Amino acid sequence: MNDDELTSRLERSLRNAPTVSAPEGLRQAVLDDRMFGQPDAGRRWAAPQVARLRHGRSSRSAAALVGLAATLVLAAGLLAVATNRPAKPAASYSGPQIRVDWTAIKLPNPRLLGLGSIAELNGNLVAGLQPGTRYPGDSAYGDSVWSYDPTTATWVEMADPETLAGGDPKAQASVSGLTTDGVGGLFVYGYISRLDADGYGLSEAMVWHSADGRSWKPSDLGPGRTEALFVRSGVAVAIGEHSAKPQDCSGQAAAVSWTSTDDNTWTMHAFATPPYEVGSAVEWGDRLLVMGSSGCPDNGKDNRFWTSSDGISWQQVNPSGLASGYYYHDLVTVVGKNITLAYDLAHPENAPLISTDLRNWQSGAMPSFPDGQSVSGFGQQGGTFLAIGSAGAVSASTDGEAWRLLPELSWLSPYGRPYGGLAPDSWGSFSPDLTGFPGPVIGDGLIAVQNLTLNDGSYGFLLGKVVVEGPASSVSP
Repeated sequence: MNDDELTSRLERSLRNAPTVSAPEGLRQAVLDDRMFGQPDAGRRWAAPQVARLRHGRSSRSAAALVGLAATLVLAAGLLAVATNRPAKPAASYSGPQIRVDWTAIKLPNPRLLGLGSIAELNGNLVAGLQPGTRYPGDSAYGDSVWSYDPTTATWVEMADPETLAGGDPKAQASVSGLTTDGVGGLFVYGYISRLDADGYGLSEAMVWHSADGRSWKPSDLGPGRTEALFVRSGVAVAIGEHSAKPQDCSGQAAAVSWTSTDDNTWTMHAFATPPYEVGSAVEWGDRLLVMGSSGCPDNGKDNRFWTSSDGISWQQVNPSGLASGYYYHDLVTVVGKNITLAYDLAHPENAPLISTDLRNWQSGAMPSFPDGQSVSGFGQQGGTFLAIGSAGAVSASTDGEAWRLLPELSWLSPYGRPYGGLAPDSWGSFSPDLTGFPGPVIGDGLIAVQNLTLNDGSYGFLLGKVVVEGPASSVSP
C-alpha cells in the first residue's frame, strides 16, 4: 500500500473530524543576514552559519500518517473546548508586513541545559543559563551568567555558580532575570537556596551588580525571592516576595519592592499583605505593573494588580473582565503602545485578555495556527506581539485582537526541533521529553525560544528579530 492509498483510508475513517492537508515541503532557501538589535549595530548579529531548507515534498511513512490521524482527533477536541467559551470574532490584521529572523545559537557546553533569561549589553547577548547534572567534584551548582559575542560566535562566562552562591558549596543560586543598568553595567536578580538544620529549603532574595562584567557586588535583600528588576531615572527597583519560607503555605509571603540609588543600599516597601504570590511585573507607560494572586492554598483563584510610578508607593487596581477561576499570571506589554496582554498558559485554549488602561480587560482573539497547533506562549519584539505554536508556527499581532500567521520562513521548524530524551552528558541526566516547541523567553526587548536540537545536532536556542518588510495592508487573519 502506497502513501496516497494509506492517506485516503485514514481520511475516510476520520470523516467526522476536521481534516488537515499534509504540509508541503519547504522550498529551498538560504537564511542569512539574521540580525537583531538597533540598526547601528551593523552586521554584528549575522548568523554564524547558513541554514538551507530541503527542496520538495517529503515522503510520509505509515507511522507519520498515524501521527497525523492522532493530531486530527486531538484538534477536534481542542476546537470543542474552545467553542464552549465565548470567543471574540477575529478582526482583520492591519499592521505592517513583517517577518521574524531567527538566529540559531549553540549553548557554550553540554552541561548547560536551559536558557532562563536574556538581555543585550554593549552589543553582546547576555544570558542566565541553567545547569544539568551536578558532577562529582563540582564546587558549586546552580545558574550562571554568560556573554555571547555574535562576531566570533563565542561565549564567555561572566559569573559562575560559585560566585553567585557566595562561595558556599551548600547553596544554589537561581537567576530570575537580567537588567542593564543604563551605564554599561548589569544587574542579575534571583535568589539563593539553602537547607536549614532540619533539611528544609530556605531562600534569600538577591541582586548582583557588575559594572565591568567581571567583578560582582551581591546584595542580600532578606528572606524571599526577587522576581523582577527595573532601572528608572537612576533608581533600581526590584520586585519580589518577602517570606522566610516562600515555598511553604505557612510562610505567608508578602509582595514587596526594594529600591536603591547606589546599587548597594536597598530599602524595602511592602504593598501586598500575605498571602501573595508575584506572577509577572512589566513596565506600562511611565508606571510599573505587578500581577499576582493570593498565595497557597488558594493560589489561582483571584488576580490582583498593583501599579506604581516610583517603585515606592503602590496603588491596587481592581480589574474587571478577568475570567473567574483562572490565574492570568503571564503578562506581555508592547513597549510604547500601552497595550498589555495577559494569558493563562495552564489553559491555552482560552483567548488572551488585553487592556489599554489596566482596569478594563477584554477577550482578545486566538492566534491563527494550522494543523491544530495549540499556543505555547506569547512574547513581543519590535513592538509586535508574537505567539508561538506547539509545532513552531508563528503568528503576529499589533493589538492582541487581530493575528496574522507569518510565512513558513518565520517559523521555528526550519531551524531545529524541540529537544527530548537524554541530556547530552554522561551522567544520566534527563531533560523533559518535549512534544512541542516551548514558549518564548523575553527580556530587554529580546525574544528567544529555548530547549531545541538545532539542525547540526547541537543543543541551543533561537534568538528572534522582527523585521518590517512593508507598509500596513489589510490581510485576513
